[in-house]
Amino acid sequence: MRNTVGIQRKDAIACRCSPEMRRNEEADWLDSPPKQMNSTCDVLVAGGGVAGVPAAVAASRAGARTVLVERENFLGGTGVTALHRYICGLYANGSSEPTATLNAGLAREVVVRLRALAPSSHPLPMGRGWGFPFEPAHLRTVYESLAEGEAHLTRRICSTVQEVERREDGSIASVTVQTPEGENIFRPRAVIDATGSGAVLRLAGAPYAPAPDPNRQPGGCTLHLVGIEGDRALLAIKIAWHLGRLPAVEAVGLPAFGGFAAGCDEGEGFCRFSFSQEVAVHGPQVIQQRLEQVHAVLAAHVPELAHSRIIGRFHLLDRDGVRLVGDWELDEASILEGRKFPNSVARNAWPMESWSSEGGPVYAYPPDHDYYGIPRRCLHSSAVPNLFATGRCISASRPALSSTRPMGTCIALGEAAGKLAAIYR
Repeated sequence: MRNTVGIQRKDAIACRCSPEMRRNEEADWLDSPPKQMNSTCDVLVAGGGVAGVPAAVAASRAGARTVLVERENFLGGTGVTALHRYICGLYANGSSEPTATLNAGLAREVVVRLRALAPSSHPLPMGRGWGFPFEPAHLRTVYESLAEGEAHLTRRICSTVQEVERREDGSIASVTVQTPEGENIFRPRAVIDATGSGAVLRLAGAPYAPAPDPNRQPGGCTLHLVGIEGDRALLAIKIAWHLGRLPAVEAVGLPAFGGFAAGCDEGEGFCRFSFSQEVAVHGPQVIQQRLEQVHAVLAAHVPELAHSRIIGRFHLLDRDGVRLVGDWELDEASILEGRKFPNSVARNAWPMESWSSEGGPVYAYPPDHDYYGIPRRCLHSSAVPNLFATGRCISASRPALSSTRPMGTCIALGEAAGKLAAIYR
């Protein structure tokens, strides 16, 4: 049984490396046939992002020969590119500042390593919950150092999974990975989909729940600004006030404002916006035009932003995605009631978020000073015996996924998937 995506040979190398590297690689592909190598490993992790790196590190620490496949030329995924400012899902809710993370292990280790790079960092209140502030560049440093320290872990960056072949019993027999050096065929004992997009689920033909269409939640995008003048403490209120009072003709086409966070450097800040699916499908150029448009409006109406400028690239984060059909599906009642399970592999207390194109989110919280458990059955495919999913692709209802997708929870889910895959026989 074979599942694959039809691609042209010269396009198979497309990754997020530098343009020069891509041009050189394309020339090599055109001049000579690709190399094909066969390798065995215990665990293959697709995706080196927020959940993928903890999955690979956990599997390696359990003694499994692990291969981590990442399309970018760095680790950290959307934790780096989406310009998030807070790691959510690390702590219990409540009025008192938390002293420890809900999950021990790598979630706590990541916080300790981040705090070593920014000693003044501490949990900050976010509604009834708490978030840990961080620099995206610091997360990249921490993730790179975690991976580099593992003797059983091999990284394949600028690489993508191209094909998945299954046995007659439904299990995955081999995974073809396109690397800058050519095709590499791995024969893993277990596979973890940590891509965030369900790429391996699709290639393997595993059952999954697609993102709802057309009623999808709007995608989130962060605008990185420098040159902000004056006090940034009240900028979130000022921006919301001015945008809410724009004449209708001036507000047409502007994305919904989702919040502002001050950066660590003087004059630096991050504005969050939401884009409807109708806008998102038009691609990054339209997103960029809309962000430049809203920045021009803000510069004209908010004095602190009059001389600000945009830096960095735009990354639209989809809040609705592919979800594994697992051995069990996490539901909304389990979250709201704070249910515990005997086979839980992670704890979480972050609320369910419901975003709309008109404004910010509406939250539905689990009990304060409590948490709910996420069973290991949510990470295991119901149809492919040696396939696991983690991060944004676990088996959960659409509302439940909005609670489990924050970074802190994904770190814990990644570690859990790595441990489960390492012991799979």
